[in-house]
Amino acid sequence: LNIYPNPSNGDLTIDLTTPLQFGTLKLITPNGQSIFENTNLTGSSFSINIQNQPAGIYFIEIHQNEKVYRSKVIKN
Repeated sequence: LNIYPNPSNGDLTIDLTTPLQFGTLKLITPNGQSIFENTNLTGSSFSINIQNQPAGIYFIEIHQNEKVYRSKVIKN
């Protein structure tokens, strides 16, 4: 799981080494609240925009079957 740029002012690119097949991408706050979710994703590269979110720490979660990949993102 590679997310860049990190820290970011808004646009994030997410690259995966193994392509998703009907996976789910979530943006989660430090207290566990899901504030963005995109389902049925297929492929190995995705973009999201977090420009409207306040500055702070967030987590990107990628769900594929029973596997969960999680990475920290810093919003400037």
